[in-house]
Amino acid sequence: MNKPFLDFSDVFANRIRAVMTGNQTRAFSSSLEEARQEAATLCRLQTDRIAFPLQTHSDIVKWVSHSGIFADADGLITQSAKVVLSLQVADCVPVFIYDRRKNTRGLIHAGWRGTTGSITARAINYFIDKGTDVHDLIVYLGPAICRDHYEVGAEVAQLFHKSSLKKSSSRFYADLRSELTLKLLELGLPANNIHVSDLCTYEEPKCCSYRRDGKTAGRMFAFMEDA
Repeated sequence: MNKPFLDFSDVFANRIRAVMTGNQTRAFSSSLEEARQEAATLCRLQTDRIAFPLQTHSDIVKWVSHSGIFADADGLITQSAKVVLSLQVADCVPVFIYDRRKNTRGLIHAGWRGTTGSITARAINYFIDKGTDVHDLIVYLGPAICRDHYEVGAEVAQLFHKSSLKKSSSRFYADLRSELTLKLLELGLPANNIHVSDLCTYEEPKCCSYRRDGKTAGRMFAFMEDA
């Protein structure tokens, strides 16, 4: 990383800023709120504009029109240019969603529960309810753990499409980003509008990974703002 953060803004033709911290957050404050503010400062964002979800690995998505803390949410969507969306991950997938006509933005946290559940459909349906045509959506599935390192139990494996799984002996390995891509295609998004990072958080030492580092793992903060 030449910058002190990952920058995916070019995926959206630089019409929005889509950025994410790396593992330097391990040195941030232990307080989640303070760490989030430090991460925002690192990414050159105004901390008083951030909308921050208190994630619970749910399928709950909320529409927001102002900054602040939002309880029990794993995804936020806004049409306000004043709001900076945010979330935290450490192997799960940060899903950046942008309507290039309506200038609506969404940032979704997708672990295995959200990925195999309804968080993707909930988010896309929020956009549709606000007048979005799915052909105008651009989606970026950010850095996350890859299938080679994401072992799941048999009861979880059965929730995934077979094409998103790998079996080795009696063990199952799941591909979160492959599963999310399939769900987005099922919802009508054109394949050319779905972009997928090839960065594995487990393999890349500059990323935070809970599967790799356990309780000592930091959290990567993702942000999305109107450019």
